[in-house]
Amino acid sequence: MWELVNQPLSPMATLLLVGGCLAVIFLAIRLGHGQSRKVSARFLAEHPDAATLYLYAEDLPSNSAELEGIRGTFSKVFDPRTVPGAKIQKGAACHVLPGTVELNGTITWTKDYHVARKHGRMGAHFTFEAAPVGAYAAVFHTGSSTTKIVSLDNA
Repeated sequence: MWELVNQPLSPMATLLLVGGCLAVIFLAIRLGHGQSRKVSARFLAEHPDAATLYLYAEDLPSNSAELEGIRGTFSKVFDPRTVPGAKIQKGAACHVLPGTVELNGTITWTKDYHVARKHGRMGAHFTFEAAPVGAYAAVFHTGSSTTKIVSLDNA
């Protein structure tokens, strides 16, 4: 049996193995996108007047985010690229109920350099008044370590 494992793969076996791996990756991505759409749709079905909060790094092509809600009601974090009608197509997003929103937001990212990968993390505390069906962005600038909340409805 070990002789079979130690043999080089034929071109057909290599093709099948690579194809199988690509299929698994594709299905995992599709499943993740479906979960993001469900998180958003479920919260909006219960709270049609909810606002949307995007969390992203202005100076990075992509990042992920985590929220610690202090005041207000929040949905789970989801990928805005998977939700129709999203105003921001990077970072992460969540829905919040109208009223005073207070949260700690943390973004994380990975940058690939020629020699290594560098991981980063940045957090901030935000308080703002969410209007019904409003859109807001928690914008992080990792280079200057600054953050701000902006209304996307006035932009």
